[in-house]
Amino acid sequence: APNHIVRFLKAERVTLAGHPLMNSWGWGGYLGYWLYPTYPIFWDGRFIFHHLLHEYPEARSAPALPPKEYWKFLDRHRIDIVLWKRGARIVEQRLPGRPRWSRKFERPSYVVYLPQADWALVSWDSDGGVFVRRSAFPASWIAAREYTALRFDDFEALAAQAKAGEVRRSVLAAETERFAREHPKANVGGIQLLLSELERSQPPAR
Repeated sequence: APNHIVRFLKAERVTLAGHPLMNSWGWGGYLGYWLYPTYPIFWDGRFIFHHLLHEYPEARSAPALPPKEYWKFLDRHRIDIVLWKRGARIVEQRLPGRPRWSRKFERPSYVVYLPQADWALVSWDSDGGVFVRRSAFPASWIAAREYTALRFDDFEALAAQAKAGEVRRSVLAAETERFAREHPKANVGGIQLLLSELERSQPPAR
């Protein structure tokens, strides 16, 4: 159950409440129980939502990349918050930026469905993450909460970008510290090893 997501949405209701959200079908009943009426959920297992069962899968499964049909779906329903469940399908993608990224990385599909230029990841845990549409919320609010580097299920790409100097160590360290503070029981050992490796690889200060 997405307990942390519920706690986050309750804590941030002053900013987020009133904005339409998109939730995983399987989370609908749980979210409705804990969040309604502050947050009207998008759908749950009740029959009244079954007309969406054709529209949404068609948008998500459209073969074209970028997934314009999915973006149209979000725009059509004026979605400003997406609650993304972990375990969604993986996509193979070359990293943006320098030409040397010739290999493809296995990455979570949200990197194409919710591009970072338009959507900010502001909270996540072992269940999933909360993405918000940048144009719908104050930039200062997003900046104080966004995970720009430490994003779930994307460690391989993160490590490659960090070692290439395309992710600042200070940013990754700050986000790791914040994540550990928000999730005291979480295992961040892999990220700590990466941070230590990045620190050792830096040239000595003159």
